[in-house]
Amino acid sequence: MELKVWQLLLAFVIGGAIVGGCVYAYTSGMISQAYMQGYSAGYSQGQATVTTVEAADLEISATPESIDLSGYIYSNGSATETTQTVAVTIENDEDTPVTIQVTLVDPDSGEEGLPNALEKEEFSVAIGGVVTKYLFTDDEYKTGYTFTLDANSKVTFNVVVELEDAAEGTFADDQEYEMTLYIVQTESGDVDELELTVET
Repeated sequence: MELKVWQLLLAFVIGGAIVGGCVYAYTSGMISQAYMQGYSAGYSQGQATVTTVEAADLEISATPESIDLSGYIYSNGSATETTQTVAVTIENDEDTPVTIQVTLVDPDSGEEGLPNALEKEEFSVAIGGVVTKYLFTDDEYKTGYTFTLDANSKVTFNVVVELEDAAEGTFADDQEYEMTLYIVQTESGDVDELELTVET
């Protein structure tokens, strides 16, 4: 009689283990399937939200294309104060507006738009208008000037070069340098370059 009781208990334990294993396997499979379905749905949704913004075909011009500081920088490298301006026009012929940043630093390469010879505390570059926004001042590059250009429209602004009184040896006389403005379309990341000549 005692042997039968132990046999029944053993059978009960083994049967419970088998049933538990089956339930675990089934629920694990359901959880894994649900996880994979959720992951796939989330991944697909994330992929669907990725959009590409096409760059606008901008027309960019400058008048004049050079800045003449030769009458204010002398053979000994000293300078006297002056302000020179260049009118820059950007035209957007597209049917959509575009956000533009004007800067002296290429956002892709980090290349700086001024030669070392002009990176002085006495030399500044700004966007001039109702508000002056510096691109370079106090021997430091700034973040630039950002604005939105409407569809089928154009804007003209002044690039202002400010030269302050400078001691002997600050600048080099009778030189030509290239100053590069970077016209960045912030949504697409497209970058146009506008080259201006600075004469000393």
